[in-house]
Amino acid sequence: MDTNPTKTSPINLNIIHFVEIVGHETPQIISHRSYERSSSSPNIASQRIVSVFRSYEEKNKGRVSVVPYTVVTSYTSMHNDTLVFLGGADDREALAYAERISKHPNIKVTVIRLLKKSCEYNLKKMSAENIFDEETLMDFKLRTTYNKRVTYIYEEVNNGVGVVSVICEMGDKYELIILGRHHDENSPLIIELTDFDKCSELGTIGDIFETSNYGGKATLLLMQQQSK
Repeated sequence: MDTNPTKTSPINLNIIHFVEIVGHETPQIISHRSYERSSSSPNIASQRIVSVFRSYEEKNKGRVSVVPYTVVTSYTSMHNDTLVFLGGADDREALAYAERISKHPNIKVTVIRLLKKSCEYNLKKMSAENIFDEETLMDFKLRTTYNKRVTYIYEEVNNGVGVVSVICEMGDKYELIILGRHHDENSPLIIELTDFDKCSELGTIGDIFETSNYGGKATLLLMQQQSK
């Protein structure tokens, strides 16, 4: 395997197999825990996929951990995705993933760059983290210039309350919302939103989706850059 997993540096894999909903079947997410036989798998294809990954995990015991899922849903509900970007390593990781999925012909990606309205971005005064963010965003925009399925939005807000408002206004516009788990801790907006960070597993922005009046039914995908 190219990533060379070891017992001191193992890899955790969450595998999702999407199955198109049939007739009046109910949308569902089925978790196939390792080493357990699942009778709830919706079809033979899922069973085969789960079996392959379980076999791979067994061959790499202690180095690779696999948790396979089957998601039964309408394919049309998997195509409108968004990324909320405030800055930081995890947001850059999320942006890289957003760029990757944007290459699929049936996926539309909207990148929402949240900025504090009163902040002036002077290159000489920006931190190394800020510069890295801007360079990464610039590269992303250049690489997706001719991709009509990618939309880039600058959203200026006055304060943390403005961030919450933007999130609540998303409603049911998107089926998948991609977030970095953690953000640039020196970001003025993140500093103002620390009161929302009550669930460390979701991070500051993820916690807003959980605790605010956001009424959408989108799935949250949290990205975290692997520590080296």
